[in-house]
Amino acid sequence: MTNPMRNAERRQEEGLALVLALLFVVLLTAIVVDFTYEMQVEASFAEVHIMDLEAYLAAKSAIASGFGLLAADLMVSEEDAQFQESEVVDSLTDIWAEGLRALPINRAIMQCKIVDEYGKLNLNALVIYPPETRAAGGGGLGQEPGLEMIDEYLSEALFALFSVREPQEGSPEEMVDSIIDWLDGDDDTSPSGNETDYYSRLDPPYAAKNGPMDSIEELLLIPGITPEFYFGDPDKEQIPLNELLTVHGHPEGKLNINTAELEVLEAYFTADGQNPDPYNEALATIDRILELGPYYTMEELEQEGKIVPPVDQQGNRSASSTSASRNTQDNDGENGEDAIVPYKPMFTLASQVFRLYGDGEMADAKVRIEAYVWRDTGHMTDQGVEASGAEQMFRVIDWRVIR
Repeated sequence: MTNPMRNAERRQEEGLALVLALLFVVLLTAIVVDFTYEMQVEASFAEVHIMDLEAYLAAKSAIASGFGLLAADLMVSEEDAQFQESEVVDSLTDIWAEGLRALPINRAIMQCKIVDEYGKLNLNALVIYPPETRAAGGGGLGQEPGLEMIDEYLSEALFALFSVREPQEGSPEEMVDSIIDWLDGDDDTSPSGNETDYYSRLDPPYAAKNGPMDSIEELLLIPGITPEFYFGDPDKEQIPLNELLTVHGHPEGKLNINTAELEVLEAYFTADGQNPDPYNEALATIDRILELGPYYTMEELEQEGKIVPPVDQQGNRSASSTSASRNTQDNDGENGEDAIVPYKPMFTLASQVFRLYGDGEMADAKVRIEAYVWRDTGHMTDQGVEASGAEQMFRVIDWRVIR
């Protein structure tokens, strides 16, 4: 073979080797770029996870700080009560009401807000059972259906609250009766209410709870309570219903007059049926608390005429005109019909259940923990140890993590 032919063949082999080398370099570069990208993504995920973890730990620390505020407030309140010879009270001037301002913790920020659940209308107190039936079984409540009683005063307060918000769908009567049907232990429909036969026709279908609510968000399952109605009209400066209503309030439906919102007080005074101007009465009550401080004894409430509803000489509450026109049920509770709860005091000055909002923030990561906490109000010793017989000062009723 001549030299020119050998040289041409050598050049072809060298060109092929160069192409293979370039292809190898390209493939190696692609592998390196892909590996680098994956490492950057993994590093970003790890950093996000770390930020989320630090935000979560900050939120938990905020809740723990809220526990400390509630414990400190109880000790201070007991000292004040002993000094003033009054009752232990909870009000918006207490330590817990101030909450915890934004504070740094490690690389994150924590903040805590505390809300009194006894300052809201307790929906689960709408339907109650006589003590002698509480172990009878049945009814979804561990109690015998047909013996439940309706708290007429509380239902009228709820009716007044819904009427002010002007629902776009349904009516206040339908909402209140439907809530009662949701809570009671039977499938008998109230005059304007709805039971399982109604909910079973929806898409998707579901059944009435026929028992106490576990969360206030269950209201969104009730006819007429739309998201717009629940969260309120911002143009009218309406606040969400979860700031006015609760399912963890006073078991008898009593309201802490020292911590209640204006709308709640107005609804209570409206339900009284004797006050010609409940809005101004509620406004005057709040002004009085802001100016003179909280009520410390029930005698103060009596002196200012704040014990409602009014009572007759036999100790029975006077039926309001609104309740008389809306409630046509018998009072004996027979044949599955709901009885009416007799008069009982509707205000309290101390609270046991609080809602804690613990917020944690780390860069772009934000975590909120919402905890419903029961606080024992038994007396404390000088060392801060309970003397009431309870095993612990706090009990967590509900715990939610929101990211």
